[in-house]
Amino acid sequence: MNGSRAIRVAIAALPAALIAINLLVIPGYTGDDAFILFTYARNLAVHGVVGYNTPYPTYGSTSILWVVLCAGFSLFTGDVVLTGRVLSAVLAVASAALFAGYLSTVLRLPARLVFAGLVIYLVNAVVFRWMMTGMETGLTLFMAVLILRYWSPAHPLRNAFLSIAAYLDRPEFLIIPLAYAVTLVFRRRSDPAGSPGGSGTRREAAVYFPATVVLFGCWFLAAAGYFHALFPLTSFKTGSLFDAASVYRFAAVAGGMYPDLLLLILIGALTGGISLKALRGIPPAEMLLVLFSALILGVYAFKGTSMISRYLIIIHPAAALMAVRLLARESGGRWLPRAAIGIAAVQAVLFLTLHIGPVRSFVEGFQQVYTSLGRELQAERDTGSVIVSDVGIVGYYSGRPLIDMAGLVSTHTREAGTNADTALIARFRPRFVIARLPSPAIDSCTARWKASSPALAAVTELRHDRIGRLGTMGHEGDAFDVYLVRLTWGENP
Repeated sequence: MNGSRAIRVAIAALPAALIAINLLVIPGYTGDDAFILFTYARNLAVHGVVGYNTPYPTYGSTSILWVVLCAGFSLFTGDVVLTGRVLSAVLAVASAALFAGYLSTVLRLPARLVFAGLVIYLVNAVVFRWMMTGMETGLTLFMAVLILRYWSPAHPLRNAFLSIAAYLDRPEFLIIPLAYAVTLVFRRRSDPAGSPGGSGTRREAAVYFPATVVLFGCWFLAAAGYFHALFPLTSFKTGSLFDAASVYRFAAVAGGMYPDLLLLILIGALTGGISLKALRGIPPAEMLLVLFSALILGVYAFKGTSMISRYLIIIHPAAALMAVRLLARESGGRWLPRAAIGIAAVQAVLFLTLHIGPVRSFVEGFQQVYTSLGRELQAERDTGSVIVSDVGIVGYYSGRPLIDMAGLVSTHTREAGTNADTALIARFRPRFVIARLPSPAIDSCTARWKASSPALAAVTELRHDRIGRLGTMGHEGDAFDVYLVRLTWGENP
């Protein structure tokens, strides 16, 4: 086997090897949010309704396109969870193929440098963690690289369809038209005076922006008619708008869990830096993706988003591509393979130190407990709703209507004007409560509930579990208690 053919085999084998390692190291990891999407997909496939509590449509999924894809393929597989996990991995691999194709055809890198670039793209702690969870992360990678590969100044109408398709995957892609407007300004300023570039950008804008307005307008009208909402319920989740805590959270995730931004800054410093002038020399699609990623980071930092590492998946193609481009231009590309080895080593250490512990603790703790709670509720003969703050796993396995205290999949908190458990229990009278408490304090909860709901006759504890180290930024000592209780209602006094 000659060297070139061996490299091509390595390029094809890398994604398969990562999938195999993922299945070996973190088998069964999905996460609670994935089950929100699975429930939506199952309800769409079985009942024909895009909603969490059927038969009522609710705009609680931030990725309608992912729900539709999972629902469609699950009609053939019969298992929406397996469908979501496999489809996410397939799309992540497809994005890698598109990324490698871009390096080969646009950057014109030889096969060995394409492989090095693919290592930087795929051997990433955050991508590895989320690629097989069943979340829309694989689709998000695919959509970002699809824009990179097929966004073209010569096809503004196609660009408009790419914009709406990407938005239906993740609402952050709503910023794409703004990023595109900025790229048009850059391109017009970089064209020599009197060149045809200025008139070309005007023709692009004259087609793209009206088409985009029409496509987004059609979607918003459809959403308003079906969901009675223009945006997902997650858009109304309370944020902190650029306070110290949100900035710290953003910095902790962007600088620790996903260090690629820091690595990119280091690479830029070693190779002469990244400037606005340099941006004008790259292809329009690449410029668009880079500017879009920069805008997203600004929005995340300002909005006070409760950052978790998967949110930065959307900027990963741009960050990886800029790193490859900077390294490939130095010393005839000799830096790129060495840097790829170093970056892969950093990512492996990062995953083993920051990711694998919380992931395994989640699977062995939260995921097991909440799966068991969901199945126990499904087997209960008492009918009625469940009030809970973590709705994904419980909602999927119980099949019961849920009152979502976080306001992500139901409108109960908006109707009540609060997410206080006492107010929600008094107004909606659930049959069961899953209470997540920082310490064993169910008696104090019971007293509060009875004080705010005179018709509440009895609170019966059915189950008590203790769970530790939840989530991305969890610590070994973190723990909380989970109670499943049944509420018995009497007559109003």
